[in-house]
Amino acid sequence: RPSKRADDKKDRVIIQYYIKHPLLIHGKKFDIRVYMLVASAYPYMVFYHPGYLRRSIVKYDGKSTAKTVFLTNTHFQSTEKDFALNDHIWGFERFQKYLSDHHVAGSQYVSTVLNSAIKKGLLFNLLSAKDTLVRRKGSYHLFGLDFMIDDQLRVHFIEANGYPGFTWSRDFPTRQMVTEMFDLLIELHESPTAFEKMTQGDMYGGFELIYNELEDGCSEKMYDPCVDFAHFNKFEMKERAAKISEIHDTARRTRFRAKKRVEHDAKVAQQVCIDNNLPVSGSECSRLLKAERRKKFSIMFEKIQAWDTINQFVAGM
Repeated sequence: RPSKRADDKKDRVIIQYYIKHPLLIHGKKFDIRVYMLVASAYPYMVFYHPGYLRRSIVKYDGKSTAKTVFLTNTHFQSTEKDFALNDHIWGFERFQKYLSDHHVAGSQYVSTVLNSAIKKGLLFNLLSAKDTLVRRKGSYHLFGLDFMIDDQLRVHFIEANGYPGFTWSRDFPTRQMVTEMFDLLIELHESPTAFEKMTQGDMYGGFELIYNELEDGCSEKMYDPCVDFAHFNKFEMKERAAKISEIHDTARRTRFRAKKRVEHDAKVAQQVCIDNNLPVSGSECSRLLKAERRKKFSIMFEKIQAWDTINQFVAGM
């Protein structure tokens, strides 16, 4: 917000809400760095790439005055004598495993709640400022955006960086991301028509398309960042995150049972051929299995007809 002397640009300040109760990992504060690639300005084509967590090396203490307790970026954390990059940088998979193992959130929190909130934050930043950006054909820009999670699992946007750094760690494929980024940019600017057909959610390597200006022009829905993003953290996310994870876990178990059923049916079918002394991969076995299926379906059809007869009789009473 501007200060009282808003006419003087030097006195303009930004006021942010301080997160008093951040989510901690082993008692240590962390933030999240993700990347937003504006791959094209004519038309706007914007991609999201998942990032990593930057974890503090020291225990969190709200009353402390030490910078390394609160500032989790690599520059400050590397000043600690016990600093280890692989302990400082966590990938999303490692983070999800921690949440699941310590019963902090369900098994799908990162892929559903966290990623959804982050992409909303990216769109909020882009669409709030895109009309004031200088657009040059053939240009691109990579932004680094930082987020935090509070102890109620709500995701908060912190800041955007116009010239983000790259952290090299075994938990994050930096080299792969940079290589894919330049491959994407070269292909997009050399053959733009192929990319113009992409829609929201399409992938290019690890990059996910979150905004295509051409697609946006076909929609009658007006984007209002104040409505779409500002109320995202109005409610505590713990209960919602648990319900979302429960739904995903149920679907995963259903797919698992269906797969096991198919495998069981295949074994039963093979046993029919073995009992008749026929090679499983032979044509005679195939004909026998077809005959068995026809027999099975004819029995099912007879049962259905029988139930139809009973239903018609009951309906006529």
